[in-house]
Amino acid sequence: MDDFEKENAGNDLEVEITDLDAPDKAQKAPVTVDNRRRSPLPPQARVGMSLLTIAGVGVLLLLILVEVLRVPKQASNSAVSASVVPLDNLVSVFVADGVAFVGSQEGTTYALRASNGSLLWRSQVSGQVVGIDDGNVYVSSPLDMLYALRARDGSLLWHHAAFFHAVNCQGGGVVSVVLQDGTIDILRARNGSLLWSYKTSVSPYLLPVVVEGVAYIAPQDGGIEAVRASDGSLLWHSQAGQTPSFLADVVDGVVYVSSSDGALYAFHASDGSQLWRSRIPHAPPGLLPISTVVDGAVYVSTLDGTALYVLRTSDGSVLWRYRAQLPQPQSPLVPVVADGITYISVPGENLEALRASDGSSLWQYNPPSPSLIGMPPLVSDNIVYVTTQDEMLYVLRSSNGSVLWHTKAGEIVLGIADGVAYVSTLDGGLDALRASNGSLLWHYSRTQKQA
Repeated sequence: MDDFEKENAGNDLEVEITDLDAPDKAQKAPVTVDNRRRSPLPPQARVGMSLLTIAGVGVLLLLILVEVLRVPKQASNSAVSASVVPLDNLVSVFVADGVAFVGSQEGTTYALRASNGSLLWRSQVSGQVVGIDDGNVYVSSPLDMLYALRARDGSLLWHHAAFFHAVNCQGGGVVSVVLQDGTIDILRARNGSLLWSYKTSVSPYLLPVVVEGVAYIAPQDGGIEAVRASDGSLLWHSQAGQTPSFLADVVDGVVYVSSSDGALYAFHASDGSQLWRSRIPHAPPGLLPISTVVDGAVYVSTLDGTALYVLRTSDGSVLWRYRAQLPQPQSPLVPVVADGITYISVPGENLEALRASDGSSLWQYNPPSPSLIGMPPLVSDNIVYVTTQDEMLYVLRSSNGSVLWHTKAGEIVLGIADGVAYVSTLDGGLDALRASNGSLLWHYSRTQKQA
């Protein structure tokens, strides 16, 4: 018996529902523990409700995994800033070749000169800038449409249906998108024409990974397939258990997969042969989503965010593990790894820096009350950018977690490139701040006119 039951033992728990708009009627007796009617359910109904419960749990687990996979990975190229999805106003910044490309759901996508913030062009296409490649700027719209704009002038090149943010435009002359029904379309980057389609029951957010002309797909039958990106022809098929599997990433010629039966797999990307299969000792049963693969380590979180396991990429053995001290279960942990340090942010709690080689604690940062940690941090040039739920930005030294500077941010730090932090402002504009001390380089307002 828990504390609540002990406190109320022997008391009638009353629940009264009042309809404020209903006409005057004689009041009915409130429902209490003693006068509730309990109608026994027939066996068929009990079986049906059990099946619905099992199905509901399965859907919930998939939604949790989708949220993990939607969190963008920090860009490895320092010339291109990471794109982050704030909670209440979708904004993104990508910086390439001296130009900051900014996307927003407010109705415009625009390009600014990174040196001074002057407006180069503005497009009426709205959404998130999800990538830049070979002279194209890709904008994913909340209306389930992908737009390709010419980077030099913002003119529309082509558009294609695509579930919001379910886009992979990492080069190779192809763009992969997922439709609402799970169909994967592979498009020519130059004109958006369809190369081939792949029908699967996969969630619209679980994209294929395209590396060096090969698309890797998890068809949700427990298998992993490698197909030629140019025409969709099958190169190899391997099995990762008998339950649905989820493709995490392809790194250094190895395909990493997590299975919903709790196993983790690594396959050779060249021929699909199995490199290793791992089951983490004492880990909770069920799916263990892979958060990231970096620096010879595979980071795996429990669904409730209470533990993080770090495996060796060579054989899948456990290198170290981390236990989160949470007052209650949350979503899976999403670590950020940079320069030999693993950063773990627990929403509503703190940011902890661990030595990536063995998981030993380096330092912790707790923002001043009433601030609470929000999104995972961004890290660049030994500087850590932490955004809190009350829209404060704290900039820390990676060596010891001390605060360099802080400021009020409209939403979140959107990206870092070439020693400049791009931060959305309360008026819906954009600030470019010097990363070393937070001084303002320039401010862009939505009403600013083209140079």
